[in-house]
Amino acid sequence: MTTSEVVLKMFKIPVCLIMAGGRGSRYGSPSKVVVNVCGKPLIEHVIDVVKPLCGCVVIAISKHTSGFAVITKLCSRLYVECVETLGEDYVEDLSLLIYSLPKPTLVVSGDVFTYTSVIEDFTVKALKTDGDVVTMTILKNGVEELIGISLFKGCGGSWSNIAYDSSKAIDVDTPSDLEIVERLCRQGMLTA
Repeated sequence: MTTSEVVLKMFKIPVCLIMAGGRGSRYGSPSKVVVNVCGKPLIEHVIDVVKPLCGCVVIAISKHTSGFAVITKLCSRLYVECVETLGEDYVEDLSLLIYSLPKPTLVVSGDVFTYTSVIEDFTVKALKTDGDVVTMTILKNGVEELIGISLFKGCGGSWSNIAYDSSKAIDVDTPSDLEIVERLCRQGMLTA
């Protein structure tokens, strides 16, 4: 076991920040984070995936968050924090929050379906990778695509990417992405 793996097992990441305050423009509705997948809201799957790796889970919501009441109830029931951002822009909201949070901070979009083992693997690799910010990408047809998972080790400007096969995470940006996740669920292939 590497030093990074031991550190992650022993100490956890101080904060996991789940970004869920967007307008859902590609999906056609800001309600995608609360859409039911495998018997619970998509964002609850995200919480379940990151919670074992983090000392504290924070969900960033905004005036655009459809299902605001659902998410705040989830925060209470699952013992996670909810903070409200301005909701003007993902990068702006993330920037305001990331400067005030301890490092390293794991940031995960509220509309990404993945597994705890994938996030753990990414985090271990990211801790060993140069750069203040290390971002997980997925490979689709040989092209790296950002999916909304990053480890912030600092607030500086150096960035690195770690690419994963597209089977490791699904960014639910469109109704057809959601259909893929639901199909995998029905086939019993979606277990954290």
